[in-house]
Amino acid sequence: MSEVQSEAQQLLYAIQTKLQEDSIQLNIVNTRLQTKERDNRVIDLVQKELSTIKPEHSAYKSIGKMFLYTPTETMKTELEDKKKENLENIQALKKKGEFLSKRVNETQAHLNDVFQNIKK
Repeated sequence: MSEVQSEAQQLLYAIQTKLQEDSIQLNIVNTRLQTKERDNRVIDLVQKELSTIKPEHSAYKSIGKMFLYTPTETMKTELEDKKKENLENIQALKKKGEFLSKRVNETQAHLNDVFQNIKK
C-alpha cells in the first residue's frame, strides 16, 4: 500500500511541477506578446508623426541618452522593418501561447483525474 501511495505522490509531484513550469512559460509568452503589441502601437504613432513632416526636415532617433540625426526616409524604412519583424514575432508568440495554454489545460485535467482516482 505504501508503494502505491509513494508512486501516486511522485506522479502528483511530477504533474504539479509540469503545470507550474508551463504556467510560468505561458505568462512569459503573454508578457512578450503584450510588449511586441505595444511596440507596434508606438511604431504606428511615430510613423503617423513622420508622415506629417516634410522630407527635408530633420529627424532624430534616440540612442541611449543622446539623439542621432537620421534622414526621415531612413527612419521610415527602419520603422517598417521593425514593424514587420514584430508582426512575425507576434504570430510566433501567439502560436506558442496557444500550445502552452492547451498544455496547461491538459495537465490540469490530468491532475484532476489523478486526484479523483486517489479519492476512490
